[in-house]
Amino acid sequence: MKNKSFLLVIVVLLCSIIDYSTQTDCDVYIKSIPTIIDSSSTTNSSSSSSSSNVCGDSWENACGSLAQGFQVCSNLGSNINYQLMNGIYKLEDGDVSMDYGTMNVTFSGQLNVVFNLGSLTRPFFVTNNTTKISIVKINYIKFTNATMGVISNLQSKTEFYIQSCTFLNCNYATSNGVSLVLFDSTTPVMFIQNTVFINNSIQSNNKNFGDISLIDSTSAYVLLTNCSFSNNNGFNTLISGVGGEIMFNITDFSDNIVSGNGLLQLINQTETVQTIENVHFINNGLTTGIREGGSLVSTSNAFVSIKSCEFTNNGLTLIRYMLDKGQGSPEIFNNITNCQFQNNSGSIQIIQSNTTFYVTNNQFTSNQGPIFNVSGTTLNLVNGVFNENSGTLFSLYQSNVSIQGISLSNNKDFQLVSCNSSTISLDNIDNSKQTTDNSNLINCNQCNLTSINSDNYQCNSDESKSKKNTLTRGQIIAIALSSFFFAVIISLGILYIVKRNKSKGDGIQKPLLS
Repeated sequence: MKNKSFLLVIVVLLCSIIDYSTQTDCDVYIKSIPTIIDSSSTTNSSSSSSSSNVCGDSWENACGSLAQGFQVCSNLGSNINYQLMNGIYKLEDGDVSMDYGTMNVTFSGQLNVVFNLGSLTRPFFVTNNTTKISIVKINYIKFTNATMGVISNLQSKTEFYIQSCTFLNCNYATSNGVSLVLFDSTTPVMFIQNTVFINNSIQSNNKNFGDISLIDSTSAYVLLTNCSFSNNNGFNTLISGVGGEIMFNITDFSDNIVSGNGLLQLINQTETVQTIENVHFINNGLTTGIREGGSLVSTSNAFVSIKSCEFTNNGLTLIRYMLDKGQGSPEIFNNITNCQFQNNSGSIQIIQSNTTFYVTNNQFTSNQGPIFNVSGTTLNLVNGVFNENSGTLFSLYQSNVSIQGISLSNNKDFQLVSCNSSTISLDNIDNSKQTTDNSNLINCNQCNLTSINSDNYQCNSDESKSKKNTLTRGQIIAIALSSFFFAVIISLGILYIVKRNKSKGDGIQKPLLS
């Protein structure tokens, strides 16, 4: 299913490229403009240019604004390709409110093209259910100072391709802001490549305002590759996906602070597996005082495959899987494979998963337990390395868990399993480098433990301990009767001695008083 969906995305991309290439393009050159612009003079210059000399046919004759360039190409009825000169473009609403009709649009920047969006009262590019644009491409542009969002794509069929761009210092100070990139309902593809999101934030005392995400996707195919998210602050979720399919590849998340659900939130995605591969999560945290319970990856009723990822120095829940209803194809499932977890204080939470969850070939080093919090789930963990961790490694509740082929070394003040109403199977546990006494490593309450090739592990039950330390009713009665008879014997012995001493005393002559 995953391969089929991926091939479908590739086919869509190829068809879009072929369709795009068969249409006539209008290349129009745009020069950068001063940071401070007199809007009236811009309008006048635009009118005079369009009425006399046509601009935009070369760098030497570049148009002074996007609006001027649009007029040139709209007269030709062609797809428009803005060729942007290096420099700062302080955009006004007139530069972003054009009706492109059926024209496909490309913004082609260079190494130092900056779009300052601080003066806009609307997002930079907006599409909706009446939009006829098929493709929008944005290349090599730095977007900065946005307060109203950058791209808003609502219920349209427009495909967006964002490559080698930067979203920098976009600060939402009011609840009027929308996500940097918002896709909804019918968007077939969003492709983001080699793009950086840095120092974007939400500044608000309104708790509900944190619901805004940096990227919000609904029912879309989303591909992010070679991207970086760093120092973004205050968002409820950096990337939210509801329905559709999301694939992350070779992407970094570092030093981000979220206020609620987490960095990545995936909901109701059971038709295909959402892929997170070669992704690094480093030094991310959760804002206190706004909402509690955030995580790096949060899923609800979704299938997710996490492969070859790194989780390091994170201060919130690492992965939270919840309410997997098991409605997808039987060939897909949740899994964590070939990942490294180091120096984290959060756990992996798996809650109410109705399909088997697989964790294979992962390394866990210097983490604070519990590392796994499992409830109502079948979990198979194979070939893991646990080194220098502390706390509980596995906390289980009403689950069926198999742990096979793991190695333990130099873990301190730790417990292998804390089990409640669960079934555990241990097989080939290598503890040759672990100096801790294994007799107390597994604590159970109404659990069933099977130990294969791990004979030194046993289920130390709180219940069994209490039974060992609690006397039966017969034992209590016997002890009570024994104590009673012992007390009677002692009392009779004391009485006998007293009487005997008294009888002896009666035969002794006492001296007369002088």
